[in-house]
Amino acid sequence: MLYELLPLLRGWMYHYVDIPGSLNYGDTRELARIEAPGWFLGFAGYASGSRDAKYVRVRVEMDGPEKVFLIELSPFDVHTFGWTMPHNFGAYITKYDDTTMEYAGSLTPSKPIPFTRSFIVKIMAPPSPKEETTPKPMNYRVIITVAKIVDVEEFRRSVREILK
Repeated sequence: MLYELLPLLRGWMYHYVDIPGSLNYGDTRELARIEAPGWFLGFAGYASGSRDAKYVRVRVEMDGPEKVFLIELSPFDVHTFGWTMPHNFGAYITKYDDTTMEYAGSLTPSKPIPFTRSFIVKIMAPPSPKEETTPKPMNYRVIITVAKIVDVEEFRRSVREILK
């Protein structure tokens, strides 16, 4: 309910990052860390340069009411399930090409997922080659969008005003 009211509320902002990079086998990178309440809106990722790029895992960690809510997947995982179009779960493949070694997908929840204290996104390369005979760097580009509350007290005041 509150997400739909955001245009009428104060104390929040969109947080958008576009991060390119390269991974070697065994690398893990933290791409985003937000220490505030908010909503996860979407993620898009692209990996290339190696047939092993399809095994690069994305890990999204959001605090939940009792424990961390974790989403972890790779282009290979999503492709294996046959998720090639948007659907209610939210993860789908937009490109999966072993010839050009390009893999892309999105994670767009049908409803924004709330988090109360923290939101973390990591990207992890496979520990060793799976399909390549020699290690090759894996290039990536990741886009992450959230709505975060930057002033909790101002946000609460504006919610009270709306709900009077």
